[in-house]
Amino acid sequence: PGVFNAEDTPVPETGSGRLVKQSTSPADTDGNEYYTLANAEYTVYADEQLIQSVGVLTTDENGTSNTLELDPGTYYVKETKAPAGYEEDETIHTMIVQSGKTAVLKVQDVYVPAYVTLKKVSTDPEITDENDRYSLAGAEYGVYSDKGCTAKVGLLTAEADGGSNTLTLPAGTYYAKESKAPSGYRLNT
Repeated sequence: PGVFNAEDTPVPETGSGRLVKQSTSPADTDGNEYYTLANAEYTVYADEQLIQSVGVLTTDENGTSNTLELDPGTYYVKETKAPAGYEEDETIHTMIVQSGKTAVLKVQDVYVPAYVTLKKVSTDPEITDENDRYSLAGAEYGVYSDKGCTAKVGLLTAEADGGSNTLTLPAGTYYAKESKAPSGYRLNT
């Protein structure tokens, strides 16, 4: 009577947490050497102010992280290192860990795009500049994802100064081929 025995107090079973990361645009990033889900780092915090770190979740090439053993409770997870080709996730995610269970946090990554533009110039500006018979405006270049120029991904159209519109594409190697010559010029093959 009145004697407290520490062995009588049940100890809550720990749980665990892990993360699964996916691209928001797998058609553009899967198999693309400029993008990888590997090596993203998410720090797990015990407090909403992100001060008390309890571990780090690091993703593999499939976007799956290691598993951290955690006490039951609410944790706050923030990306502290983005994987190659992706923007850093600024969201603070909440992960609720229950006794004996694994909480799986699912997150999505937004890829950093590439920008493609064209600058067309005359090979003989002494003849073409200030001559109304010649204009760089209207030249059109198809942009392709293959060297044979069969898989078109966009069109660049030159303006009078030779500059063009800008295409936003996933990082990669692209090929441009003129499909319409401007006034006074031959088609650039």
